[in-house]
Amino acid sequence: MYKGETFFDAAVRKTREETGLSGARPIQILGFWCTFFPTSNWDTEDQRGTQTVQPIVLVELTEGCEVLLDETSERYRWIDLDPDLAQKNEEDKYIVEALRRLKAWNSA
Repeated sequence: MYKGETFFDAAVRKTREETGLSGARPIQILGFWCTFFPTSNWDTEDQRGTQTVQPIVLVELTEGCEVLLDETSERYRWIDLDPDLAQKNEEDKYIVEALRRLKAWNSA
């Protein structure tokens, strides 16, 4: 995220930059996951490593669906919003948890 960006702003920007899709409309944040890197460019003698926080943002595509990956991305795939299917397909546990929350919200 850039300074001053919201999670939704970043989701729209990252979708456009990494996939070429310009019609992303954020719907809601489904959850977060954290990644810890034991070493980083910000290491000091007293502190090592860094942690990143990634929001899982549900977006709706309002135009186009042809994905053109940027040079930082190797692959992509669309996944179903069904959490049971996501778990069966061995999606990341944070994605499965987020899809379970979405299903519960939509059922309420």
